[in-house]
Amino acid sequence: MESDTLQLTTEVDPTGAVIIAAEGYLDAEGGARLGREAGAAVAAGHTHLLIDLENVVLFNCAGVRRLLFALEQLRGQDGQVDLVHLRPPLQRLIEFDA
Repeated sequence: MESDTLQLTTEVDPTGAVIIAAEGYLDAEGGARLGREAGAAVAAGHTHLLIDLENVVLFNCAGVRRLLFALEQLRGQDGQVDLVHLRPPLQRLIEFDA
């Protein structure tokens, strides 16, 4: 990773689920970008999203807050959104905030 910017890659798996992999620093800007990317997948008609956070090496509360806000909006659109491969500190924060 060359900067503090959150890097995103998106692909569709064989089951049709969209996988959005994040790498780097999940700050407010990164959380907003991740939310927009997920929203674009839902707008394109995908109903199952996997957000892979394995390579999020640093995060702040503003970034997590933006991510959770986006998840609430997406889940309200009858889609399934799953967070996968969370590192323990991020997992604890998300569980605490939920």
